[in-house]
Order: sequence, then C-alpha cells, then structure tokens
Amino acid sequence: MGLFKVQFSSRPGVDKQSWQGVCTDGDKFWTIQTEIGPQVNLISRWNSDWSADDSADVNDDLPSGATQITSVVIKNGILYTGANNFNTTPAKGWILEFNPTTFALIATHETMAGFCEGGAWRNNEFWAVFHNVSTVQRFDSDFTSIDTYNLSYAKDTSTINYQGAQWNGDHFLCNIHNQQGSSF
Repeated sequence: MGLFKVQFSSRPGVDKQSWQGVCTDGDKFWTIQTEIGPQVNLISRWNSDWSADDSADVNDDLPSGATQITSVVIKNGILYTGANNFNTTPAKGWILEFNPTTFALIATHETMAGFCEGGAWRNNEFWAVFHNVSTVQRFDSDFTSIDTYNLSYAKDTSTINYQGAQWNGDHFLCNIHNQQGSSF
C-alpha cells in the first residue's frame, strides 16, 4: 500500500460529525466520527483506495452516559476506541473494543475520571490520554490500571485537549486538538 494524503473536512450543513480518529491494519482504514446533537457515533471502514466499505452507528452500544467515541487504534484484529461523557459532570471515560468487520462491541473498560480520548499500545500495555486532565493512564493487557503519569504540557489551565497518542520508540506522542467554534 502506498502513502496517501487524505484530508477529511467538515462542511457546514453537510458534515456535522467531528472526525475523531483514523487507523489502518495495512489493508483497510477505519475512521471515527461523532456528533453530540443529534448523537451519532460512527465507525467507518474504507478500502485501501479510500472508497467506502461499510459503517455503523454504534451509539446504542456505548456505556450508559457516554456521548462520544474518540480516537481509534487497531491491534490483533480489534479496534480500540476511547469513549467519554463529554461535556458532563463528573467526567467519565472508557476504552471500548469493537470487531472491525461487524462493528460489534466486544468489551468495555472504565478509565480514571476524565474524558478519555483513546490511546496507544506499547509492549502489551495500553496508555490512555484524556481531554481534560494532563495525565496518562497505563493499563496491562487485561485493562487493569497499572499507574498514572502526569504530562508536562497543557494547552491552557482549563482545557488540556489531548486527542490521541502514538509510541515512537521511547517517545510517547500526544496529539492535541483545538477548540472549534460553532462554524467549522
């Protein structure tokens, strides 16, 4: 598969979903789109040429109180997405496992308090990031919490904005999404 430059954009009145994440297994691509009102949580599968393959709104499979799924990663034939109850108090987060073919929910794992925005695997451990706290939570392969680590960067003191993560050697890379206004 070659390297593709693909840009997803939201168009006022047409695309109301926020593009939350993308991953690939080297053959197919998966994307996550969310919209809080009306609530939509869409997992889409794309062919290697970015033609649409299939999609499903998994909103009815979310944990009670969850409003959105977020970034996505695939490992050993399972999609792992963050999920949270943005913008509700108290903040809650989950890591969800989905079948990448049927989009069926396989398992739900609760995180520490915070709007979980997904994470990354390293050495059979999952490292979760959060939208509203500058902390990474580390899990073993059974999603038992091992530890938490403070991150050194926050966009500002009220909004952290971590959106996903990736390991590159010994470096943990966290992308930060910006705040969007009423128009995209």
